[in-house]
Amino acid sequence: RHQHRFHLEKIKKELGFNVIKNFCQWNSCSRKPGVYDFSEYEEVMSICDEFELNVIVNASLEDAPYWLEKQHPECRYVNSKGMPAELSGNDNHPAGGHPGLCLDNDVIIDEAKRFLREVAESAKRHPSLLGYDCWNEPHIEPNWNTDYWAHTSDILYCYCPESIRRFRQWLMERYENVEALNAAWKRYYGEWDEINPPRRHGNYADWLDWWQFWFDNLQRQMRWRYETLKAADPERFVMSHSGGIPPLLARIESGINNFTLAKEVDMWGTSMAPMAQNWTTAEAAAAVEVTQSAARGKEYWISEMQAGYCHSIGLQKCPRPLPNHIRSWNWLAAFYGAKGIMYWCYLTESTGNEAQGYGLIRFNGETTHRAREAARNFELLRQYEQLFIDHVPTADVAMLYDPSSSIIMFAQEGNDKWISHSHVAYHRQVWDSDLYTHWVTFEDLDSLTEKVLIVPIHYILTEEAAVAIRKYVSNGGTLIAENSLGLFNRNGMLQPRIPSFGLAEVCGLEEEENYYTWPDYQPSGGQPFVGSFEKEVHCSPQIKIFDPLETSFNAYGFVTPLRLTTARSLGGWKDYCLAAHNHYRKGEAYYFGTFLGLSIFNRQNGAGTLVRRILGDKVTPKVKGQELRPRLMENGEQGLLAVFNNSRSQTYTELIAVPGKYHRATDIHQRTDVTLNNSHVKVSVPPEDVVVINLL
Repeated sequence: RHQHRFHLEKIKKELGFNVIKNFCQWNSCSRKPGVYDFSEYEEVMSICDEFELNVIVNASLEDAPYWLEKQHPECRYVNSKGMPAELSGNDNHPAGGHPGLCLDNDVIIDEAKRFLREVAESAKRHPSLLGYDCWNEPHIEPNWNTDYWAHTSDILYCYCPESIRRFRQWLMERYENVEALNAAWKRYYGEWDEINPPRRHGNYADWLDWWQFWFDNLQRQMRWRYETLKAADPERFVMSHSGGIPPLLARIESGINNFTLAKEVDMWGTSMAPMAQNWTTAEAAAAVEVTQSAARGKEYWISEMQAGYCHSIGLQKCPRPLPNHIRSWNWLAAFYGAKGIMYWCYLTESTGNEAQGYGLIRFNGETTHRAREAARNFELLRQYEQLFIDHVPTADVAMLYDPSSSIIMFAQEGNDKWISHSHVAYHRQVWDSDLYTHWVTFEDLDSLTEKVLIVPIHYILTEEAAVAIRKYVSNGGTLIAENSLGLFNRNGMLQPRIPSFGLAEVCGLEEEENYYTWPDYQPSGGQPFVGSFEKEVHCSPQIKIFDPLETSFNAYGFVTPLRLTTARSLGGWKDYCLAAHNHYRKGEAYYFGTFLGLSIFNRQNGAGTLVRRILGDKVTPKVKGQELRPRLMENGEQGLLAVFNNSRSQTYTELIAVPGKYHRATDIHQRTDVTLNNSHVKVSVPPEDVVVINLL
């Protein structure tokens, strides 16, 4: 009890924070059937009541009680090799009970709901209770960080009898009869009970349906978690937050679709550990924007911001955040519309692979410099919260993502890295153009308001999505797309004409037969190819562009010659047209005969310059930098200008133009006046830092 009081008092009175998360683990509260002991959680909440410190209760079902496993061993998760996962420890569940028991089994669902109701009954008596986080980083739990030594097939779940039964039922509802499924899958089943989920390479249809089933299945699980807590305590919000952030992270095997998961809760959030992913400020911004996009207008939080260094595996650690990182990430979140920030975690972890890491405060209770910086920035954010309360950044560029293309790539490669790399690369061009990105799915295409739509690697299109894209361009939108657009239909079957579903007319071209080009790339588990890679076409040849500017870059993935109909060539390699532009009704389309996003990701600067030029011709940012990235937030006659430095080594000094209505500028961290001359402020920003200026 002394330790709890010491740390909670430190959080409230020394650091000045106003909310904590109480991580309520199922196995720690229920050691015997039907018996619940929340005494330690009650103690924490009672102290928080006293200190007027808000609490979010994070109810975890991913650490099931051992007695429940003993009663129902048939409910263990089962991997694709048929091996059940016994309850044990894990990185973020070192106290055991991980990965929980499969929540496709009704007996486990009933016990889980009972636990959630008991959690709410215990917590809601406390005035400190702010709300619930009903699912910490939702995914198919054993599919992620379960075994560092595992092969992919060892960590594909769940193939237990009940999950397979539910999958078959899902297929029945989707296809109505076996013959319809056979037609879609190109298989020869006679009865539903002959169908099993995929475990190895085959065609793509079964993988597409298997993962779509899991997207729907996890959304169903999110719904009953939410409804159970809401029924027990209708006065408090129920939220959840993502751990994996597709499409920025290649996590398709974990069954994550944040756009569907976020539909089921009051608020959404994300974990964000930039240094664990080797992210610059730009990639951290992308993570926040994907989270905002998935929330679709709901309030969203940074539910776990990196507080200390993270582990890679075992003894390997990423660099520890410095005060400038804490400062930059806080203001990035605020300017991109987040309404709350929490840290993972307060105190350095004591055991397991996360030991020595993650904490703002050292395990001996010592306050770190980054903790002091976190406290200072929280105070400043509260000082200016009237500007943030209703702030929702307006996106300039839409980015299309549908996990079906990631599923196809997983079925081909065992991962979907190419897609994540492409999204990261394209976003960087939007970031460097001082614009905002809105990630959209197929269901959002009918309501786009952004002037530009970027479509990174999209192997799969539906006819409905293609019609919506056609409508978007017809009405004046600008499309940026790349080769293989709609290469497969919804069932993973090759389309005869690419771009498919009528987009050939929108783009004014048709793809010819392509060439693989990337001799040093090795697929997961693949064997080195010995053959004719010495030919230039297979060795990432240089594409030369002459319009809208002169530039060049190397092809990646494929060289896909374009046969033009109404489009005009923008350049290519030798006699092959590999870039084209087409006017279509009120809009226009740019199409590239390679994976342009991968060219950007692989440091082909000419490709990035080309994309930024197209964006610059269509959209004008509120404020513009050169090497620095300014963002402006306004509320009447007051404004805040945050100027971020994405460089890891270089300090930059620039003049930033601001609206002419402002006559005074103050650096809010230094509390000093900044020269405002002819509507320009002079700003000097150290590496990976931010300067925030109050404008009046």
